[in-house]
Amino acid sequence: MRILFAFIMLSMLSAIACAEEKNELQMKAESEFNKLDSNQDGLVAKDEAEQNMDLAQSFATVDVDQNGVISVEEYILYKGDAAAAGMKEHRE
Repeated sequence: MRILFAFIMLSMLSAIACAEEKNELQMKAESEFNKLDSNQDGLVAKDEAEQNMDLAQSFATVDVDQNGVISVEEYILYKGDAAAAGMKEHRE
């Protein structure tokens, strides 16, 4: 019974740590997005994306809906995919 309880507690702590890390990554991505969004219209246009070479080169892929701008949601997805893939340059 103690082993089961310990396993459940460990699982819960692990889930909490993952949620906190995800939230931290999302907050960092939102902060980066706001810095890129120089005109503060809530979108990153191609010329604004040029502040970040990796983003500029990936612009067409990151712009999931192909409307010519990157939304904060698209940027968070981009950063999350990069982090999940272990691409250090996208996390810094």
